[in-house]
Formats: sequence, C-alpha cells, structure tokens
Amino acid sequence: MTTITGRVVPGDQRGRTLGFPTANISITGREDLDGVWAGTVRLPSGAAYPAAVSIGRRQTFYSGSAEPLLEAHVIGYTGDLYGLELRVDLDAFLREQLPFRNVQDLIDQMHRDVAHTLVARESWETCGGLGRADAAVSVGGRAAVAAAVADTPR
Repeated sequence: MTTITGRVVPGDQRGRTLGFPTANISITGREDLDGVWAGTVRLPSGAAYPAAVSIGRRQTFYSGSAEPLLEAHVIGYTGDLYGLELRVDLDAFLREQLPFRNVQDLIDQMHRDVAHTLVARESWETCGGLGRADAAVSVGGRAAVAAAVADTPR
C-alpha cells in the first residue's frame, strides 16, 4: 500500500459540479501512481473514509501540460476539507487514466469507480483480517481488478 500525505488545496470545483466533490492534493514526481485507485482517506481527527482516488493530469479537460493532481472523492463525507492535512492510502489499483469524449461518459465512469471502490473495500473487510494489500491480491490483485474494470461497459 502506498500512502500520500498532503494539504487539501482549492481546485476548479469541477468534481462538485459533476456530483463528485473531491479533496485535491498537489502531487509531483509520482507518475508511477497515475490512475484511479480504491483508497482510504484519513482526516486529522483519525476518522477514515473510503475514497475513489484519481491521480493524473485530468486529460479530459486539460492538455498534457496540466500539473498532476491527486483528487480524492471521499465517500460519505460532506464537510469542508480545505486546508486540512490528509493521509491518503492507495489500497487497490482500479484502472488507468482515460480521456472521455464527453462529460456524461466521465460521470458514468465515476459512478463505476465509486462502486468498484466500495466492492474492493468490502473484500478487504471479509478476507479474514488480512491487510489491504494482501486482501487485494487474494481477490485477484491489480491486474484482475483492472481487467474487470476494463470489461465494464461505458
């Protein structure tokens, strides 16, 4: 499992407009993490929430010159996260970054990403106390999850 810690910075509010508000953390030098992940966001209070996490250059809306950004849709959290230092655990890789033809295709995929995040989380909790990385491997690992997501109709 990879952990990233950073302060939430203001974004362009696009996720909120699309129905998926995100906590944005600037990230550089970690191109190896580009993609969409099932993760866990830990608040300074210690509270933990499941999160669908996107790391990349937001290629649907920006050219390749955009700065990379970690965008975490914190499932079930409705408060203000701006300025808070968050810990983001990348628990299971879901898929590669994709450019979308239109906003509706992106929204549809975001719904699938959230659903896959919750399914992955459920598998960790039912794997007899295994750690997240072990549980992800026990249910097929990164390649199997990526293959299953690739087979999901868009």
